[in-house]
Amino acid sequence: MLVITIFLFLTLTTNILDAHNPICLENNCSSPATSIIKNNVDVDALFNAIDMPHCIWQCITNLRVEMTQFLLFNNTYEHFQNLCNESDKAKKCIHHGLCLSASIFDSITSGIRSLCDGPKQHFIRKNEKCLRQNLDNLNQKCEQKCHLLNSIAEFSHRQDLKGHSIAHALELLSHMGGICRASNCFLPCFREELNKTCPRAGGVITDGLLRPFYQLANFIKKGGRGLRKIVKEKLPNECLFLTEKSSLDKIVNPNKH
Repeated sequence: MLVITIFLFLTLTTNILDAHNPICLENNCSSPATSIIKNNVDVDALFNAIDMPHCIWQCITNLRVEMTQFLLFNNTYEHFQNLCNESDKAKKCIHHGLCLSASIFDSITSGIRSLCDGPKQHFIRKNEKCLRQNLDNLNQKCEQKCHLLNSIAEFSHRQDLKGHSIAHALELLSHMGGICRASNCFLPCFREELNKTCPRAGGVITDGLLRPFYQLANFIKKGGRGLRKIVKEKLPNECLFLTEKSSLDKIVNPNKH
């Protein structure tokens, strides 16, 4: 669950937070040996690295395409609505097929779904005008400061990204310190800057994006001392904040701490 959560978080969050940079398509990717164009995130490579079950893979084709289209346009707000629609269709497809991994998919995409449904959706629609006017520029400002997308792009072009064993997945996690460090810079920047222009919006959206990690933190806590020891041994120090509720709370609402 730890591996899948981090990989899918990187893939899905990248698409929500940025809409300016083209994504590497399955048959249009530069070789990992060549120089990487800044922010050229290979989303398919990230999905392939998870070795996702077929019952999920066959249901997310349109979702992956919408992610690609989302990054090809500058209108973040509009294309986020399309992403909501496709994630809902993917969820229905996965559950209709009685996929045993459906609960994992639900957990990983809980952040997106929380922004697409319920109170957060109502808040986002109520603040549509402000979000439309400011999301793109704020994303670029925080990206220039934190280089999150560039870190993910470099990782997505690793030659050893694809693997089928737990040992390989854990090895990949050990190389994600740079991405986690950039995330720990970008998320507070995004929350703070968006709150300035669209009151409360930064906190609401950041809380939604981090929803899978709140679930992950709870899972690790319930797993006992043994699981917590493994996490601390295998995960880079820069990534540990994603597994601790108190650290996540400080990102969402630092004024309470």
